[in-house]
Amino acid sequence: MYTTPEGTESALSAANLLSKDLKIKVCVLALQVVPYALDIDEPPVSPGFMVHQILTDLKRTSPHSEFTLQYALCRDYDLALAQFLKEPSIVVIGGRRGVIPSHEQRIARKLEQAGHQVLFVPTKECSHKAPWMDRCRDYANRWLTAIKQRTEHSLEGK
Repeated sequence: MYTTPEGTESALSAANLLSKDLKIKVCVLALQVVPYALDIDEPPVSPGFMVHQILTDLKRTSPHSEFTLQYALCRDYDLALAQFLKEPSIVVIGGRRGVIPSHEQRIARKLEQAGHQVLFVPTKECSHKAPWMDRCRDYANRWLTAIKQRTEHSLEGK
C-alpha cells in the first residue's frame, strides 16, 4: 500500500525482505481519491504527475527494490481497497505508530477486519510529529520543575 514516502519505504523494504527467496511479486497499490465535485477523469492532481512522483519517491528511498505500481483513481478509498483486494491478500503497510491510531493504522485494522493478512511496519522516524506535542511536553516539564522547587523550598523552611 502506498501511504506516504516514508511509510511506503518501510513497507517496501519489509515486503522485499519477506519475499526474497520466494517467487512472489511485490505490488504497490496507490489510490488517489477524487472529490465528488470533480469529474473522476479530472482529479485535482494529474495522474501522470502522481505516478511520476510516487515512482521518483520509491526509487529514491528504495533503489534496489523490485515492484510494480498499481495506481487508480477512486471516489471512496475503502470501497476501492475492497475492489482491488478481493481475495484474502497479504498486505504490508507502513506508517507512523501512535497512541492515537494513525491513518495507516486505521487502514491496516480495516484490512484485517476484511480478512486480509496485514503486516504493519512502523516508519523509522515519526515525520508527522506535531509541534504542539513539543510545546505540551515543555509546558509539563516547566510545571513539574516549578512544583519540585516549591516542594524543596517548603521542606527547607521546616
